Amino acid sequence: MNFYKKTKPYIQFAILGFFMTFSFDGQVVAQYRGFTEILPEGLTLEDIELMKETARGKMENETVDTVLKWKNPASGNSGAVKLLRRFQLSERECMTNRHYLLLKNDEKRVLEATICREEGGEWVFHN
Repeated sequence: MNFYKKTKPYIQFAILGFFMTFSFDGQVVAQYRGFTEILPEGLTLEDIELMKETARGKMENETVDTVLKWKNPASGNSGAVKLLRRFQLSERECMTNRHYLLLKNDEKRVLEATICREEGGEWVFHN
C-alpha cells in the first residue's frame, strides 16, 4: 500500500458526492451535476461506503498529510485516503482528499475530491 507515496493523481473525480447507477454491462456509473465517470470495474458499493466513511468521519479531526487506510475483505479491494488540505469556503469547512485505490485485480487508481460541510453537518462534494 505504499504506492500512494509515489503516484500522482491522473484523474480528478467526484467520488464523495455522487449518485450511482448500473449500466447495462454491469459497470458502476457515478453521476454528479451532469458529470459522469465510470468507476473501476470491481469496485463495490461497500467499497465506496468505506471510502466515504474514511474520507469524511475518520478524517474529520486529522491534520494535513494524514493517511488512513481502508479494506473490504468481502470484495478484496482496499485503499488509502490522504488529507491534502483544509480550507474555508463561504464560511464552510472544506477538505481535499486523495484516494488511492488498490483493486483485487492489482489495478490501481488515484482520485481526488473536495468536500465541504453543510450547515446540518453533512459533508458534500464541492466541484
